[in-house]
Amino acid sequence: MKQINDPLSLALGETATIKILSFFLSSTNCQYTKKEIAKAVNISNQTIYKAIIPLEEFNIINKSRKVGNTFLYSLNTDSKSVKTIKLFNRSIVQQLISHEQSFLPEKEVSPIEFLHEMQR
Repeated sequence: MKQINDPLSLALGETATIKILSFFLSSTNCQYTKKEIAKAVNISNQTIYKAIIPLEEFNIINKSRKVGNTFLYSLNTDSKSVKTIKLFNRSIVQQLISHEQSFLPEKEVSPIEFLHEMQR
């Protein structure tokens, strides 16, 4: 099974739109072209044109400026939706941490003892 390192993708599925959203959440003060976004999240240039539409429609990302014929996109940090998504993302991370901590041993165990326990 493929490991997903992004909390939103883990909770909501690994769609192109979620990948783009997660990318912008991890780089809030940056501006990117569609081509740069597609490369960063490993989706095709064709896919990004469809996947970015809902993020624009809900003002989650916006066209921040135009360079030549190309628009640059950035996260709309003033958006209430973005603020809510950030809280949701943080909540997922906290749940993941709590879940992982539940697997930690209750008493202090040396690394060697821990490895022996894991092999049983």
